[in-house]
This record gives sequence, C-alpha cells and structure tokens, in this order.
Amino acid sequence: MQPMEYHFVSTSKIQERLGISAKALAEYINRGLLIAGVHFSVLPGGHKRYNVELLTDWLANQQDPTSHQRAIDYYLKSLPCNQARKRAN
Repeated sequence: MQPMEYHFVSTSKIQERLGISAKALAEYINRGLLIAGVHFSVLPGGHKRYNVELLTDWLANQQDPTSHQRAIDYYLKSLPCNQARKRAN
C-alpha cells in the first residue's frame, strides 16, 4: 500500500478547495472539532496551515466519527516521529 501524502495549505487555499469560510473554520477550532497538530498547524506568527486530506475526510465523515478517527490514526502513524527506528549494529 502506497503511503498517503498530506498537504498543508493556507486558510484561503482551504476555503477555495473545500468551500469552507474562515469564520466556519474558526468556529470548528473553537468548538474543538478540529485538532491542532492534526487538522491544522499554527505557524510562528499565528498563521494556520490546514491538512487538506484530513479536513476532506472530516467533512465526508462527520456522521461517522469512527471512520474519521481511523484516518487520524493513520496520519499520526505516518509521522516520522512515530516510525520505528533502525537499531545500530
């Protein structure tokens, strides 16, 4: 199975791609529906970058949180910090 690639984009780009307003994104974050470090990252200076693939999945699976949690788990396992380390001989 090919590893999934994740793309992080600005607020304006996620609005264009998914049709979500900046106000709605802020509301989802304030309500705890979008998770920092998963659905979005905050850059120095406060600008946000949104995970296109996980936001797309979240929108598609709002009525099925278990399916979306699987997507989150897969993403977290894909991070370099969660990869098995090779042992030195």
